[in-house]
Amino acid sequence: MPEPSRFDIAAKDENLDRLVAWIEDFCQRYTSAEPFEMHMQLSAEELFLNEVNHVDSQQRKTDRVRFALWPQPEGVVLVMETDGPPFDPFSDAPEPDVDASVEDRAIGGLGLKLVRETATKSAYCRINDCNRISLVFGHGNIP
Repeated sequence: MPEPSRFDIAAKDENLDRLVAWIEDFCQRYTSAEPFEMHMQLSAEELFLNEVNHVDSQQRKTDRVRFALWPQPEGVVLVMETDGPPFDPFSDAPEPDVDASVEDRAIGGLGLKLVRETATKSAYCRINDCNRISLVFGHGNIP
């Protein structure tokens, strides 16, 4: 498996543009990732902003969020790691009621639903006091 491209960034919303630029650059270098660029950006933005907006900085050991992109022959794997409190977005986040009207719908969960639906595979694990979220776009294995 090729070496991943890694990106370590402070958990601050003003860094979102840097994250998006990193994904764009990766997709220009790896044509297998290019068809999934929009889905990767959407997922990375959602996960990053959830970390920035919903995790109190006092709950983290550092203010860093670490990303990795693993090129695959027919896709790409996106991995995000944080040292915040345990949170599995695939089982701990509320499932949004998409059938409810906008006025009646509870806030939260819709972005993570989109993340789950745009990825081919997704996984969460807790390793060394860190949350690791892995998303496969296209075909590939979670490292």
